[in-house]
Amino acid sequence: MRVADSVRTWDREYRDREATFEIQPLDAPAIEQAPGLFALDTPLNRIVVDWR
Repeated sequence: MRVADSVRTWDREYRDREATFEIQPLDAPAIEQAPGLFALDTPLNRIVVDWR
């Protein structure tokens, strides 16, 4: 649900910005979640999405 909410926010308010995606290992230091920046842990790695 959190990812869907973030994508909707990007679509409504930040669509003119390019989103970047970074794949990190699960043991990488946690990022500070902020508007336009979030991480999604998968079973194998962490995906960081940034559109700030």
